[in-house]
Amino acid sequence: MEDSDGTCVVAQIEKNTRQCFQSRKHANCLLDIIAYSETKNKVILLACIRSFHRLFALYLSSGELFLDIPNDLKEADLKKEEKYKLWLKERYEETIAKLIQLVHHENLNVKRVVLTLTSASCDSTALIGRFKEYLSYDDVRYHLMRILHKQIISKTQDTVSDTYLNNVEALLEQIDFPSDEMEELNHFLTKYPENENTEKVKSKDEQRKIYTNLWIDFLQFKLPNCVYKKVLTILHDKVMPNLTNPLYLSDFLTASYDIGGAISLLALNSLFLLVHKHNLGYPDFYEKLYALFEPGVLHVKYRARFFYLADQFLSSTHLPSAMVAAFAKKLARISLTAPASALTITIPFIYNLINRHPNCKILIHRETPEDLQEDAYKIEEADPVKSKAIESSLWELKTLQCHFHPDVAKKAKRIDQPLVKNDISLGILLETSYSDLYGKETKKKVKHAPANFNPPKGITGLPSDKLNLCWTLD
Repeated sequence: MEDSDGTCVVAQIEKNTRQCFQSRKHANCLLDIIAYSETKNKVILLACIRSFHRLFALYLSSGELFLDIPNDLKEADLKKEEKYKLWLKERYEETIAKLIQLVHHENLNVKRVVLTLTSASCDSTALIGRFKEYLSYDDVRYHLMRILHKQIISKTQDTVSDTYLNNVEALLEQIDFPSDEMEELNHFLTKYPENENTEKVKSKDEQRKIYTNLWIDFLQFKLPNCVYKKVLTILHDKVMPNLTNPLYLSDFLTASYDIGGAISLLALNSLFLLVHKHNLGYPDFYEKLYALFEPGVLHVKYRARFFYLADQFLSSTHLPSAMVAAFAKKLARISLTAPASALTITIPFIYNLINRHPNCKILIHRETPEDLQEDAYKIEEADPVKSKAIESSLWELKTLQCHFHPDVAKKAKRIDQPLVKNDISLGILLETSYSDLYGKETKKKVKHAPANFNPPKGITGLPSDKLNLCWTLD
């Protein structure tokens, strides 16, 4: 009969664990530990879980749990070593089944898996990746979110480490919901007795509420830069579709958009969804977007995503011509110092802007360009409408027609031809790199490779060659 506080039983469990470590002849002590786990005493249960962790970590690392025998081989024909491994494997599966049942224990301390995965000192991202398969079960997802939410709201800014926030983000990233339209969930890992809690686990709306609160409270923390970027990368396609109301992220995203740099670029995707699909009012949106058109945007690894989204933002024919002209002019200006791989994007981008807004054609077809004594465009003006870009011209594209790379020069010369109705597709161009440009050039076949700027005349070269002063030909 176990004591009321479980002290004696815990001591016995620790003793059995030590004996299992010492020798295989004490392997049956594992059966005693499994038997002790049948109790409802939380102290004894935790002791059993700690013991299982220590023992099976040892068995896994030593290879004792790995058994490779033919399926048609009978147990009676097994060797002694194989029989031991088979028995140990059966005990392992029995223990796993018991631990799964403990997921529904009313005491949160039993769910130590969440505490382990969200360690404040150890990076658990690899382990979290392995845990993902269990999150496909609706009951495991529900309990994990509930426990994780309670853990998050119990912490303050002063008690969290960057490692903890990184682990929590990695865990949140693995959470997903079924894509079907069924409101009641039924993919459970374990059986449930019918009660009020069961209905909450089965309800997709209830799980989405917890998920929403979980993200809102997590985003209250001051996230390290690496975590911040990962969050913004997944918000638009993994998180927002599962929230009860994506507009809850408005404050976070608008604050992110105001930061500038790569953070602003990454916030664009989610902000675009809120503006266009959820009617978020953002009066300064285009001024902030205009501010992002800086030389640095042509060098970041998120360049393709930025131009893809910017192209959609500026696709509306209802935008003022003065504003569109400002975007075209500023992009043309920063293109003067851009790498060749970026110019294969920026020039077609400018072409599309002019093509969609006929009033902007004046930038390339001024009847009296000699009347412009100086460039009227004010690049330092924060408001694109007030930048006077519409009074300027795209002389920058004329300059790029002399670019050293033939592809860039060819694209810049297209602006001299009559505009066509269809836009240039940016899909393939967005991912263009220097390797692509180099590969394209090396595939070209040429009959004559130039070896000298001026073709030599005669054996001694050009008449101005100094070699003629030293040698004569008889």
